[in-house]
Parts: sequence; structure tokens; C-alpha cells
Amino acid sequence: MFDTSHPMFRPLWFRLGLCAFLIFWTGLEWHFGNQTWMILTGVIALVCIYKLLIEYQPPAPKADGDASSLPDDSQD
Repeated sequence: MFDTSHPMFRPLWFRLGLCAFLIFWTGLEWHFGNQTWMILTGVIALVCIYKLLIEYQPPAPKADGDASSLPDDSQD
């Protein structure tokens, strides 16, 4: 689906805000009678709620000695 280990999804406020926005958007589509877009945004909202709130596991912090986490300062 999508990578939930991205650092953007770490803060709870961001995950809640994204889910709330999608629920709001679904409500707007329902209000204006756009059934296709209501179903589409509703399904996306349900997937986000499940993946970002119910099933979410924060990524493990990188070890301090991990060479892949160090910036590349080589000057060729």
C-alpha cells in the first residue's frame, strides 16, 4: 500500500489530522451528492485509519554507529 515507516507519519497529530481530513472530505462529497467520490474518499479514509491508527508501529530508531545513517561528506 504505502510506506508507514516514513518519518512524516511518526507524529500522532499528523496521522490524526490526515484521517480527520479524509473523513471531512468524505462528508463533503456525501453532502453534495457525489456518490462515486464519497465512496472513493471513504475507502481511502478507512484504509488510512486502519494503517495509520490501528496497525501503526513506529519505525525503530537507527543505531548511532550505523554507517548508513551518517551523511556522506566525501569530496571527490
